[in-house]
Amino acid sequence: MGKVRDRMSPSSGKMRKLDDSELDVAAAIEAIQAAIEGTQAVSGPLTDTQLRATAVPVVDDSIVILTADVTADDSDKSFTVTALKVWQPLSVQVSLVTTATVGNRQMTIDITDGSDNLLARVRAGAVQAASLTYTYTFGLGLDKDVAPIALHLTAPLPAMLLAAGYKIRVYDSAAVAAAADDMTVRIITAERAA
Repeated sequence: MGKVRDRMSPSSGKMRKLDDSELDVAAAIEAIQAAIEGTQAVSGPLTDTQLRATAVPVVDDSIVILTADVTADDSDKSFTVTALKVWQPLSVQVSLVTTATVGNRQMTIDITDGSDNLLARVRAGAVQAASLTYTYTFGLGLDKDVAPIALHLTAPLPAMLLAAGYKIRVYDSAAVAAAADDMTVRIITAERAA
């Protein structure tokens, strides 16, 4: 006989025994709720461990939006949270096509407040050389790759809410060929009214 536990049934409001599959679902829900409750104070740029350990729920009444910049010849792009909105970045997808200009590019994301104070910085775990095309995925809960796998790298994003005027800057912090490398950026955020 499997584990059975008394539990209030949400549909009838009466106490009843839950079977194994219901217990598994109930335990999973409790674990998720425990993980997303509360807040964590942040001061200064976050470490990789903090980025993976900071849980923030998707904002209620939010919609998921895609913001993109696919302009060529630019490896430094900024996105500003629009007036009267709050963003929660969920993922940033970057494709960087490097020119033959020699040098190692370091893909970096900075998150700043409305006064350009640095709140978080995330760097890819490996650099990209000349004449290559890499894809980068920065996202909530992702591990940081220290070497590309099939020309793809992942890294964690901080779980945070960004107010109007806050910025997400995606760029090659080595600035090897900032006006010649081709970078496309697609950011998925949960957005709601402020």
